[in-house]
Amino acid sequence: MQRVEIGVGMKFGDEVLKEFAEQLKLCVRKSDTVARLGGDEFAVVLENISVPGDSEAVVPKILEALQLSFPQGDTTINVSASIGISLYPNDGRDAEMLIKAAYVAMYTAKKKRNNYKYHREPWLI
Repeated sequence: MQRVEIGVGMKFGDEVLKEFAEQLKLCVRKSDTVARLGGDEFAVVLENISVPGDSEAVVPKILEALQLSFPQGDTTINVSASIGISLYPNDGRDAEMLIKAAYVAMYTAKKKRNNYKYHREPWLI
């Protein structure tokens, strides 16, 4: 997820993060998990994904939902997300390994605004 680096205060930043969390929850099923890892980073765990491409239905929804605009005084602050995707068991067999793989993918995704990348391309798995 892209860093929200703005000089408008912690209260505003907290509101942005709350809105991100709410939007994320609207994009996933009740059986899935949305968690804030810290700072401006969130994890989404999609349960029972049978093939790697199943995440393709959710990711565009998340990217679209997280393109948010916040009026702040005389300006508008636009925020978006960068998403790194890791898949069990190919990218890791435990939470720590999967999170590390997702971080690697996220940093690749950050090269382009509002983007996502897999740790490994699903069709190669």
